Amino acid sequence: MEKLNGKVWVGFVTNVLVALRGIKDMAAAGGTVAAVFSAVIAGGLLVTGAGMIMPAQGNPTGGILGAVGSAVFVPIGLICLIGCLQCRDKLRNVALATSAGPRPEEAAAPVDGTVSPAAPAAPGERAAATMAPDARSEAPLASYGFADVSLFGWGFVVLGIILLFLVFLARSVMPLAGAICLCGMGLKLIIQGRQQRDKQAFSLYRTHLECSVSTSNCEMRRIPYDRIRKVERRGNRFDLYLDDDGETEKVSFSLDQIKDSERVEARKAFEGRMRELGVLHEN
Repeated sequence: MEKLNGKVWVGFVTNVLVALRGIKDMAAAGGTVAAVFSAVIAGGLLVTGAGMIMPAQGNPTGGILGAVGSAVFVPIGLICLIGCLQCRDKLRNVALATSAGPRPEEAAAPVDGTVSPAAPAAPGERAAATMAPDARSEAPLASYGFADVSLFGWGFVVLGIILLFLVFLARSVMPLAGAICLCGMGLKLIIQGRQQRDKQAFSLYRTHLECSVSTSNCEMRRIPYDRIRKVERRGNRFDLYLDDDGETEKVSFSLDQIKDSERVEARKAFEGRMRELGVLHEN
């Protein structure tokens, strides 16, 4: 989300408002021209929305999609169009800067083409190089991925668009806010689903666990087992009470974030580990 600048958001909201006003005026006239106009406007919003999702995930190609969709609303659509192109250029520049840097061995090579002996590694670097892989990074004993919420997002977007058409066919603006909210919720879930793709919502390690403590992003919390004083289960949600320098801190996570096919296994693994620690309080 932070990859989208203010022009994109302001422009997109402006495009939506212009589209709603235009469709309302054309719906009052009726006829084939009004239907075609409404379809083009709705298509422009969909293309712009898709073009906003891709740059938010780091894909600069989406800037072109967003610009194409915004072109339908020119001249007011220039705000979003320019913002999308700026986001695209920014992402491309970052990618070029990352890939264009010289490799360390090339930067250290003399100009005359001779090869200089490699500099001796510092004691800390030699220790890290000879350290066993398990000592540097611990593999999880069990790990479970996020459920895909993007399908729900597309469902909300489709429902929002259908509601928009019904609003203007009925020549009423009363459900307008609901239609906009549905589309907004849908776009949020689509972006969230892409952010969580191929990431883990819950992992058990030998000395600690990592879990997602937020249902709206990929924010992970590392919790050492020796800090857990009590665990309570409330349906698919677990409340963990942690020792925080004499105080009690409550952290909650939900199994609903985990894929359906892995949810039962994740619950058994977590509850089994908490029983071993003697901290699980079962209602």
